Amino acid sequence: MTVQANQNYGAPPLTSYFTLRSTVVGALCGLLFSLGRKHFSGEPVLAPLLLSGAFLALSLNEGFWRLLVKQKIVSEAVLGKSKIPSSPHVGKPRIATNYTSCESLVGKAVSAATEQAGSRFLQKAVFEKDPTFPLVFPELVKSISELAVDQFGNYLVQSMLEHCPRDQRSLIVQHLCPNIFKFSCSSYGVRCIQMMIDTCKNDKEAVQSICHALHGHVCSLTRDLYGNHVIQRCLRVFPHADTEFISIAIADDLVGACCHPYGCCVIQLILERCDESELQLFVNKLQKDTVRLAQCPYGNYVVQLLVGLKNPQCTHKIVSAMKGHIGVLSSHKFSSNVIEKCLQTGDGEIKAAMIDELLEYSGFERLLQDPFGNYVVQKAMSCCDSESLHKVMEAIRPYVDSLRAAPYGRRIYNKYYKHERIFATALATEQAAKDMSDL
Repeated sequence: MTVQANQNYGAPPLTSYFTLRSTVVGALCGLLFSLGRKHFSGEPVLAPLLLSGAFLALSLNEGFWRLLVKQKIVSEAVLGKSKIPSSPHVGKPRIATNYTSCESLVGKAVSAATEQAGSRFLQKAVFEKDPTFPLVFPELVKSISELAVDQFGNYLVQSMLEHCPRDQRSLIVQHLCPNIFKFSCSSYGVRCIQMMIDTCKNDKEAVQSICHALHGHVCSLTRDLYGNHVIQRCLRVFPHADTEFISIAIADDLVGACCHPYGCCVIQLILERCDESELQLFVNKLQKDTVRLAQCPYGNYVVQLLVGLKNPQCTHKIVSAMKGHIGVLSSHKFSSNVIEKCLQTGDGEIKAAMIDELLEYSGFERLLQDPFGNYVVQKAMSCCDSESLHKVMEAIRPYVDSLRAAPYGRRIYNKYYKHERIFATALATEQAAKDMSDL
């Protein structure tokens, strides 16, 4: 039996080398053919030709590949990796995969939960309220830290949180909260924490336990690939009063969070949920860094959100912070979107002030043909009142002929003459009405 098993273990590695062997032989054949053509055409490539032929002969030798496979097995055995490299369950205790009842899994439920079939069986038992499931519940709860970060075990933990009675769910929460930071930063554990937040939203005691466990980890989780989803889920699910600690923690490093790819998502969610006093506090902290944030690949979304809230006081502070930089920001990839947002949502006074500064910008002609600035000019023409529109038209008039052939100025050219036709039609109508009144 042992000899037979060893022979079977030797087969898979040889098979795994088949693709590599075919690739090597194919490459050597192609090289040999190419060198042969050069040799017969008179080029001095005899040495590379002979060397390639020798390598090809070696690669066709079955004994060479068997020796290579044998050395591979021996090296892995020496390193302690595995005597069976192809086994998908290396180092994992195997149990019977024929699951019939929870009672039969007493003492080995944790091992079953880390198997795909066992995890599914236990999830079904939880969902269907199997009366024998409480027999294995204590050992599952005891090993909840292991299951939460397991490929298959995390699904069972989620199912237990969703379908177990309140007293059992409370036990799970008690075991998850002490290591909530570790689980939140795990690709599997973060799913369990999010499910815990969703299922405990109506349990005041559990909510307080979760929020208490998150204290001191808010800034780190905000910048984590997985952890930021936990903070966002808390903000969406828990009452505002219970998540106030998140806003306080974020406020200590507000600009840094705004400039982070994950942190900016958390900041936007906080700003959408905060009250008037908190909003003004955040705006006051961000005001001096508005220009830098507007040009940031992530911070510009925060500035756009603040403007999009349509809070007059908030918008006024943001636009005031960018005063003197409107022209420069209009030609930037990210900040041009902020300028467009301000023109779109600002009141008449804000729009007029921004357009006046835009028209006085020394690089206005260059802005008309800029890949990003041309959109700002178009937005100004679309959103302004008639008085400001006349100013924009007069500023464009000296350069309008050069815009027709410009790749980024053509749209401004078309919009300019569209408004010209509208003005001409309106003037003609007004003149006709005046003539009719004179008669």
